[in-house]
Amino acid sequence: MDKKCQEKMKQLVHYFKSGEKDPDEFKIGLELEHFVLAGDSFKAVTYHGENGIEGLLSELADKGFEPVYEAGYLLGLKRDNYSIALEPGGQMELSLPPFRSIRESEELYLKIIDEIKPLLEKRNFFFNEHRLSGSFKNK
Repeated sequence: MDKKCQEKMKQLVHYFKSGEKDPDEFKIGLELEHFVLAGDSFKAVTYHGENGIEGLLSELADKGFEPVYEAGYLLGLKRDNYSIALEPGGQMELSLPPFRSIRESEELYLKIIDEIKPLLEKRNFFFNEHRLSGSFKNK
């Protein structure tokens, strides 16, 4: 390896080492995506209207979430240290803050799901967490 290449390699190694953390500072941050599917057809729920994802997000906003709008559309919610965002594929992404243990992440996740689940059931919707939307064929 020539000198110029060695210097570039040292810079790269230094860059990565500068981002290292002490194990006492390690935390786990989770982002979990859920497709919202209709219970009767297993098809992805559309955005618009009270019986769509828009209505679901709106009802959650009424329960104390701060709404996030983009170009006039309700596309997300924030509360405390976490958020819910509508992704381009129609899935809802729950972004949890970093925690010291996976148990803490699980507790917050289950608390959020417990709050959303009755609103889903009221609309005959459910969350699909299995990376396969009901709108696409599995080949």
